[in-house]
This record gives sequence, structure tokens and C-alpha cells, in this order.
Amino acid sequence: MPATAPAPRGGLFLLSFCCGAIGAAAFPALVSLPGVALVLAAGVGLAWSPSTRIWAALPAGVLWFSMHALWFQHQAWPAERAGETLEITGRVIGLPEQRDGRARITFRPDADMRRDGVPAHLLLSWYRPLEWFRPGERWQLTVTLEPPHGRVNPGLFDYHRYLVARGIGGLGRIESARREVDVGWRGAPDRFRQHFADWLQAETVDLDVAALHRALTVADRTAMSPELADRLRRTGTAHLLSISGLHVGMVAGIAGLLAGVLATPLVRLRGWPDRKRATLLAGLAAAFCYALLAGFSLPTVRALVMLLAGFGAMFWRRAIGPGRALLTALAAVLLVDPMAPLAIGFWLSFGAVAVLIWVFSGRARGQGWVRGLLQAQVVIAIGMLPLNIGIFGQWAPAALVANLVAIPLVGFWVLPSLLLALGLFALGLPGAEAMVAVSEQGLLIFLALLDALRVVEPWLATLSTPALAVPSLAAIVLAGIGVLWLLAPRGWPMRPLGAILLLPLLWPVVRAPAQGGFELLVPDLGDGHAVIVRTRSEVLLYGTGPGDGDARSLVPGTLAPLVRQGGRSDVDRIVVPYAHRDYAGGLAEARRQWPDAAILSPNGSDDGRCAAGQAWSVDGVDFRFLHPSEALPDLGGRSSCVLEVRSPAGSVLLTGGIDGPAARRLVLEDRLRPVDVLMLPRSGHRDGLDETWLARLGPGIGIATASAFNVRGLPHDDTRARLAEFGGGLLSTGDCGALRVRFALDRPLHIAAERVSSPRFWRRDDSCPEGLAE
Repeated sequence: MPATAPAPRGGLFLLSFCCGAIGAAAFPALVSLPGVALVLAAGVGLAWSPSTRIWAALPAGVLWFSMHALWFQHQAWPAERAGETLEITGRVIGLPEQRDGRARITFRPDADMRRDGVPAHLLLSWYRPLEWFRPGERWQLTVTLEPPHGRVNPGLFDYHRYLVARGIGGLGRIESARREVDVGWRGAPDRFRQHFADWLQAETVDLDVAALHRALTVADRTAMSPELADRLRRTGTAHLLSISGLHVGMVAGIAGLLAGVLATPLVRLRGWPDRKRATLLAGLAAAFCYALLAGFSLPTVRALVMLLAGFGAMFWRRAIGPGRALLTALAAVLLVDPMAPLAIGFWLSFGAVAVLIWVFSGRARGQGWVRGLLQAQVVIAIGMLPLNIGIFGQWAPAALVANLVAIPLVGFWVLPSLLLALGLFALGLPGAEAMVAVSEQGLLIFLALLDALRVVEPWLATLSTPALAVPSLAAIVLAGIGVLWLLAPRGWPMRPLGAILLLPLLWPVVRAPAQGGFELLVPDLGDGHAVIVRTRSEVLLYGTGPGDGDARSLVPGTLAPLVRQGGRSDVDRIVVPYAHRDYAGGLAEARRQWPDAAILSPNGSDDGRCAAGQAWSVDGVDFRFLHPSEALPDLGGRSSCVLEVRSPAGSVLLTGGIDGPAARRLVLEDRLRPVDVLMLPRSGHRDGLDETWLARLGPGIGIATASAFNVRGLPHDDTRARLAEFGGGLLSTGDCGALRVRFALDRPLHIAAERVSSPRFWRRDDSCPEGLAE
């Protein structure tokens, strides 16, 4: 079908259905039950008339998504039962994650448990496990359950959304486990996946290559180190090392080519089989087996449906355009998995293919494969800018060079070697180990390429991680229209003007605090603690959040992006309240991220020591340490750096981990002045407050950094009651998400809570107190 031909009515029907389902997923709230009735009535009304019947698919798509989302909310573990411990029996599904002293499994309880209110799918963790899990095994578990939830920060990865997209109705902690004898046939494909992945990892010498082997064969990325994942992200090659539609297409092509070669002698001797049809069937069968090995992830399902549509048309000698095949795949994915639009991979997968079809469909062929690959990389780099910047807040300029080498390397060297190793391993034939060694050499060359790109790493870092604020939805939509306009076929009017629509995305407006004003950003770090204080020209980081003191922390994935959202990439000062993993766990990574930052801590082991009386002023804002005194030894939380930030616009006190005796010491030393906002010590623990101290401070708002549904019940109800007694309210990051407090000379104190300002249907909308934050 020519690219300019009008879409048939069937295509419009599919398009209407997809727009309805995706549109419903984009709304911050679900359609209520009365709304469902109205949408149903609208659909019936449209279907009644032959002239409008085709548009009835639009409300059908809305209903399809909404009903599944409502059912998910109904069966999810309720918040009022958080922390409840019960015994459940069921089966392990998928590949268990067992590393670093922790096991994590996806668990499907038995039907009688689900009838009693236990969600259909649970994500369970066990720290220092005493057992080893295998796919398909039956277990009797004692678990403590919580509702699905995650950290809520502006513009960053939403773990709760990820859980909803996977259908996880509850999170849990395994207290004890007992294996039941029955394994049965269920989980046999996943057991083979695990067995093959474990064998493959054992046969691989290099640890990074072993992790890449697991990702390429069974779609298991859990073995990747944070450093390797960051290298792949910075060079734009992460898509190559996780099973996607590209790999499914490669497998189908290789299998089809081999089948064609093997079928040629039979065709000449016997006149059968039909060589073209044998090639198509072999390619489709190989793609299905490879998708099964990958656990039928979303990209593989999309690729399978597209292959089925295209191969089916060729098998029965029918014509089907690539756009129609993509639309069919989109509708099929939405029918099979209505919650798929909530997955980031859904947008990246379909978006990349749609851009390629938009640019190359209907154009003349004949160019060399190198030129075609280069053009495809340029098209992807431009076409995916709205999603890459809108979702990840960055882009990877190194991707053009890296993918030009990496795609042929993976497609023609690594992947065929792994497929041969897989076939030989499954059949029990010799030679599988040799194929693994061949694949390993290819991946070592790939890693050497990534190392070579480090030569220009400083320059690439400034390009791949620009200081970008979170773009608005309007900016992302305008940029999407802009790239389509810019990449439109020849003859499209004024194509270069599409670049103008990219400007709001690439250069968003960043509102820096005015002279004399400042801004406080309290990220949602779970039980960790960090506060970003931003003035007109400087950034101070109070606390570095949780971590292991080395490579694993929330600095690169959370704190650094939040700093960049304010329009700056650097931090000028880092204050470490005290040496506790919740307050200083990310210090090592913070040093690597911001090597020029001055670091202050209670023990003075860094650049300098925080001591009472130290003060400085920046942009009309005064900073002063109130604690500890020069002579005070290191007493842990009791000797935390207590920092007062004050200007004519308002004031805040950052208290670290001090307790009641330390607070009373501050009162006796007469160092306290009333403040507008108080960062509560020790995440709002009752022992961190003193009535005399609170009376002297008189805060209007107290803020506690604590995870939702934490086992310690923080912030304590006693803390909330004491604040209310002195006229203050309490906000918690576990209830409200990230909190942004703006102090300005020309307007009153303004507090914005991420849960309130960015509502989503999967989040609780009643957890953040009304009237205290917007």
C-alpha cells in the first residue's frame, strides 16, 4: 500500500481504540463509576448510527483501560492493612533475583488466597535468605505486606507506576519460607531460562560480559553493576544489551536465512517446500522461541505481532504497509496488556519504530547499509528527543558513534554466537562453550569501544547531562510535533521550522530565586535524608541521602538530576550532618559527582568542620551553624551539624540527627531564633523533640523525611501532636512525596508537594494533609 493512501476503515477503528486506551492512561484520575456509565452510553450512541460506528472504538478504548485499572486498584493491598503479617501459599513466577545477600521474587498466591483479598501478584523480598528459589516452585511463606508504592520526585523514575504496569498488587517482606514438593510443568520455560543463564554466566570469564550475556539471552539485567549500566546509558547503547524488537528481528532474519539455504536443495530435487514460505515460518518460529526465552517482555510482544502481521501478509501474498503493521501491534499489545501505556518501554519501543516508519516508509531504496544505518541513527537521535528529555531529562550524543559500530557487532557477531550456543546447549551437543567464548570476544570489543569514548567523556558529559528543568507536557507535545515536522518526507512545507518547536524542550524556563530569596527542595529518599538549598547563584546540599558509602547510592539517579533541574549542574557546598548511612551514605558518589564542592562535617575529616558560630552570606541569604560547639566530641547524631538558613523572606532550621538532650543544649546556649520551617530531626522520632526547644522555635511547618509505611511508624504521632500544640503542621515525604519550599520577598511562604501538584490515579490522594501544601 502506498504511503499516501488513505487508511481503511479498519485502520481508523484500531486507531480510535488505541487513542482511547492511551488517552485514558494519560489522565491523572480514573473514570468514576458514573463516568463509566456515561462513556458506555456514548459508545452505544456512536455504534447505533452507521456513519459514526467506527468512532465507537474511542470510548471502547477508554472503557478497556479504565475497567482494568479500576480492577487493579480494587485488588491491590489496602493501605489500612500495611504491615500486616500472614501466611500465603502459591507459586514463584518469572526469574528470581538472588544477589548481594537478597532474594526478590514475583509470587502468585493460590486462588483461595486471592479470593480472601490477597493480590494476584506480589513482589516479595528476603534479606539474607535461607533458601534458594526456582521458577515454578510452590512455597508456603510468612510475609509482611504493604501496598505498592515508591518514591515520588519531580521528573524522575516513578517506581509505583512501574509496579502498576507489571500488575504488582502488593509488596512484601518474607519472614520465613517452606518449600512444597510440587513443581510440575508450570514454570518450565522460566526454569530453563534460569538454568541456561546460570550456565552461561559460569562459562563467561569477564563479569561485565557475563551480565551482558544474561541481558541478551533471558532479558535479566539484574547482574549489571551500576557502573556498567551508567556507561550504557551515557553512550546510548543500553537498548542493544536488552532484548528488544531489534533482536527479535535479527533472530527472525538469521533463522529465515538458514531455513532458505537448507530448503534450496529440497526445492531443486523435490519441488517442495515453498522456499519463501519455509523462510517465513522458520523466522516466525525462531522469533517466538526467542521471545519465550525473554519472558515475553513488551518489546518482544510488539515485535512478534508486527512480524506476524508482516509475515502473514507475505505468506498469503497480501500487501500490508509498515504503518498498518505497527498499528495492529499497538492494538494487540493494548488488548493483551491494557496497563502497557504506563510502562516507559511502551513509549520508547513504539516511538522508535514509528519514527523510523515516518521517515523511511515509501522512500526509494538502494543506498548502502552503512549509509542507511547512519541515517537511522540520526533519525532516532532526533525523533526520540522529546521522550529522552521528557522522561529521562537527558540525551546521549555519543549514541551516534557508538551504535554505528555496536549494532553490526551485536547483530552479526554476538547474537548469532549466543543463538548457536543456546541451540547446542538445549540439544546437549558439544561446542556451546566455544560459541560463548566467541560471543565474549565480541562483547569485550564492545566494552573497549565504550572505554575509548571516555577520552571525550568530559565534553560528552556536558552534552549528555545538561542542566534541564522538568519540561511541561505542552513542551513535550510541541517537541513531538516539531520532530515529525522536521523529519517529514521531502516536499513537506518549511521542514526546518520544526526545529523551532523543540526550543521549549531544550531551553525550558528555569525560575531561579530572586536576590534575598531561596528555595528548599526536600527529595523523597525513603528513610534517607538530603535537602537541596538553592539561592540565586549557589547550591548547598545538606546530607547525601542513603547508600553503602561507595558506589550504591541515590546521588546519581535522584540527587544529581534534581540539582540539574534547577538550572545548574554543580553543588557549591555539601554539609554532612553526621556519619550515618541515611545521612552520609552517598558521600563517596557525591565527591565524584561534584569534586569542587566544599565539604563540611562534624568530625572535620573532610574539607572542614562545621562548628557553632560559623557563618556566611550568599545572595542576601545568611547561613549559620548553631551546633556542634568546637569542644564537643563526635557523639554521632547528638553532634550533628545544625544549620540555620535565614533571609528577610523567611527562615529554616536543618537539624540532622540531634535528639532531645542536644535540643535542650541549644536552648541553654541561647542560640535559637523563631523559624518558619523546621526540618525534624531523626525523621520525626518522638525522642528528637523537646517542648522548650519547640516553644523557642515556634515553627509553622515541620518536615520529616521518612518512607511510606516504614516499620518504625515515623513520623510518630507524638511528634505530630507536639507540633500541633505549638501551632505547627507536619508534612512527611512518605505522605506527600518531594516537598519544595519557596521563600520570596514579594510573596508569602509557598510549599508544593509532588503528590498534590502532580496527581496520578495509582497514588493515594488523601495521604498529604490538606491546606499545608499545594
